[in-house]
Amino acid sequence: MNTFRSLVFFIPSFFIITLNAQQDYHLIFQTQHMNVVNPAYTGTEGVLTFKSIFRSQWLGVEGAPQIQTFSFGFPGIKNRLGWGALITNDKTFVENNTVAFATFSYRLPINDQWNLFLGVQVGGKSIRLSYEGVYVLDNITLDSNLQNFSAFRPNFGVGFYLRSEQYYFSFSIPQILATHFQNQQDGINSSVIGRPHFFSAVGMRLPLKGSLFWMASGILRYVRAAPLSLVLNTGIAFKNIEFTMGYQWKTALSASLMLDTGRFFSLGYAYQIPSNKLLKNSSNGIHEFMIKIKLNTPKKEEQPIPPPSIPLTVGKN
Repeated sequence: MNTFRSLVFFIPSFFIITLNAQQDYHLIFQTQHMNVVNPAYTGTEGVLTFKSIFRSQWLGVEGAPQIQTFSFGFPGIKNRLGWGALITNDKTFVENNTVAFATFSYRLPINDQWNLFLGVQVGGKSIRLSYEGVYVLDNITLDSNLQNFSAFRPNFGVGFYLRSEQYYFSFSIPQILATHFQNQQDGINSSVIGRPHFFSAVGMRLPLKGSLFWMASGILRYVRAAPLSLVLNTGIAFKNIEFTMGYQWKTALSASLMLDTGRFFSLGYAYQIPSNKLLKNSSNGIHEFMIKIKLNTPKKEEQPIPPPSIPLTVGKN
């Protein structure tokens, strides 16, 4: 019975994902790990920083999306040049996508309050379709035309990140080249198309009283032949704790909690409830965990201006 439910759920879901031009996922802790969509964030925290996110979507549904991200970045001479790396893995049902990039940024001081970071990344994306783990109901044979397939496509991306102590604006195209993965065997043609994604984000972190801050942000994603994705967030920060709530337009609601130890590492947990009735009735929501580790923290008088830290929250369309 569980097999039947999985097939009923994933057959329409898989085609929806394919027809939507292979839209990339969003993360609940998006602004905590903006390196995923914008190379200009590389090295902007002023110290060697490692970040990782583990995301489990549609918990309780067999073959549901599982996402892992990892990045590191550190500043160069006089905090002008930043370099690092980004690796992400996204597995959904029979499809497994892996992205790997070397990332670079350069800081241009505008005045005493504003800095502009320019970023570029070079790498590529691999995709693997594997039907080996697919099983069906009794007395039903899996179509022999479904063949395993894997390929790699090089790519590059650009972005910029403008920030002050209280405000920021970001725009990026993480993968500029459109990708076309195609496999033809025994007269059967299978293809996956990846189109460039355009990301724009704004945010603020304003002091209220003492160690209490109010945070707000928004992010917009555009992909040709796909609906616009808009996310709005608001929350508060008190000392080393941040709590936010977010709304992805007509898609999901979420809440997140981030604890910053102040010197070494930060831990975060977020939960998201999809508004789609099929997903809501078939799953137990979306869970996301994040860890951030900072090494070689500079002395207090050398601390860089911290970026506004407002988690963005969205689900996979």
